Amino acid sequence: CLASGTQEVTAAVGNSSAKLTFYAPYITFAEPATKDSLGNPLTWNAVSQDPDKDETGEDFYRWVGMDVDLYLIAMNPITNGLCTECNFLVDMTEASPGISGNVSPFNEGVAIVRINSRTPYDVTPASIVVASVDNPAIAAPYDNLHFFKPPVPTPVLVDVFDVKGVALGEMNIPAE
Repeated sequence: CLASGTQEVTAAVGNSSAKLTFYAPYITFAEPATKDSLGNPLTWNAVSQDPDKDETGEDFYRWVGMDVDLYLIAMNPITNGLCTECNFLVDMTEASPGISGNVSPFNEGVAIVRINSRTPYDVTPASIVVASVDNPAIAAPYDNLHFFKPPVPTPVLVDVFDVKGVALGEMNIPAE
């Protein structure tokens, strides 16, 4: 299995030969650097962790129980551009306790990693690793995840009423 980079192979038949270049893409977490008028990302900045501070200088954190979407991009090592033809499955292979998540399929070289923490990580940060299902050497870590308990509890059960105020029972809201 090719882990990363490129590998050239020469194939010969009779007097003819050809050089074939094989490559394994690499994956990295990223944030949109520029967007078009519709808000679609045009260029990306690689990131490997959450920042310590936000734009205002306050501590950067996320809420326990809330979904967090992170972008994952597949890169072509030959062009150093998005690997828009890449189509392989990626899954979360490591996560701090209490963190769960899933990864969408790649679309035009971009996938979404959706994570959720049931555990507060206010002092010691959490981390995750995503990797190719078929080739675990193609992997990307993401660190420095801080999750604080929200100031108001997240509802799990909700009473539902009809227009006349008659209770219809409870509606179970899945947390994930």
